[in-house]
Amino acid sequence: MKIRHTDLLPYMTNSYETAVNSYIPRVVTVSLSQDSSGTAICMVKAGDRVTEGQVIATGTSLRGTVIHSPVPGIVEGFTSCTMPDGKRSPAVRIKVQGEFSLFGKPVQNCDWKSFSPASLRRSISDNGIVNTFGKPVPLGTSLDKLTSNSRKPVIIVRLFDEDPSCAADSFITETYISQVLTGAMIIASAVESEKIILVYKKTKEGVPAFSVPDENTGNVTFSLLPIDGNRYPSGGMREIIRSVPKKNHPIPELSIQDLFTDSRTAFAVHEAVVHSQPALDTYIHVAGRALPGSGILKVRVGTPIKNLAAECGGFISPPAKIIINGFLYGTNISELSIPVTKYVKSVFFVPGSDVSNQTPFSCIRCGKCRSICPSGILPDMLYAHYAVRRNIDPEYLKTAYICSGCMLCNTVCPARLPLQQVIDILKGSLDET
Repeated sequence: MKIRHTDLLPYMTNSYETAVNSYIPRVVTVSLSQDSSGTAICMVKAGDRVTEGQVIATGTSLRGTVIHSPVPGIVEGFTSCTMPDGKRSPAVRIKVQGEFSLFGKPVQNCDWKSFSPASLRRSISDNGIVNTFGKPVPLGTSLDKLTSNSRKPVIIVRLFDEDPSCAADSFITETYISQVLTGAMIIASAVESEKIILVYKKTKEGVPAFSVPDENTGNVTFSLLPIDGNRYPSGGMREIIRSVPKKNHPIPELSIQDLFTDSRTAFAVHEAVVHSQPALDTYIHVAGRALPGSGILKVRVGTPIKNLAAECGGFISPPAKIIINGFLYGTNISELSIPVTKYVKSVFFVPGSDVSNQTPFSCIRCGKCRSICPSGILPDMLYAHYAVRRNIDPEYLKTAYICSGCMLCNTVCPARLPLQQVIDILKGSLDET
């Protein structure tokens, strides 16, 4: 079952034509956990002078996320702070000092087509690119895994925001479509893929607002896959796989073994490989009725989110909630000092007037979570197994694996039970057995 955005969201997302460079703070707090792969190994110590773009931490795996200093300055010390995903992480505090070597400087263009696939993968990894399609993971690690498969992967690029309350991916698509398409070709070349699928929101006219390259693409071919982006869920991996027609269609059958990414990641790959720009900043959609305005900000990694509110005019009412990465998929945080990381796409500052009572109570067995689940699982049964130790058939327990994480069960539950969060916990426990 799919439902419309207006049935889910407290207010609709605006469309933005331009982005604004956010002010760089006097001190940045750079998390050593920039994705879901774990904590990186710090390469600097207190008192060290660092330059803009200097490597300050490396991943624990061969292609783990490399972290660069977003500013020139002095390492003040180390701290532990809450991150945008709600977890705690060690972090490096850097006081801005000295001359910027990348920010505001002319960029150089590299002939990426002369690079070997291994060189492209190394450049993507060395520049710290994170794939933000779903759970944030080091893109270099994913590309290395794909090269070990005998089957050539398909590269799928989602050109709109999976969470309909967000606007950052859609903005990047509309503003930097040429760079996004080039980034997609670079990713394909890095794993010697011959097929790129561009997933876009279907319009009334039936055609996208952009054209795909028709020359100088080497062995790579583009295909367009329209999706009804006005219904939810529509942009997840399973929804995209299911949307491919099964017969007489040029798009091949897709699987979880292919690479799913988004416009933000493809754009970052372009900047890294073509312009030799490491992942130092990110485009963030900042909004919410606690602010007098909203917009798209280009923000340096390590900037505290309170600065984003100040950029939009400050608070007109105290925020009762701060939601990172969307109303449906996001995380509710409570600290304004939380620093921006590479995977932050949106920050919503929500006043008390927009917050309903979220106190959970016992399941009333209304069946709404079952009716709305697009995967056809039984969220209430899985919740009861975890919360009250109700015995269920082991086969039902395994259905947690097919959950797409769309959060619809949470949205409709009148008892306000954390159904989606419990299903995620069950997935983890099944992986450990």
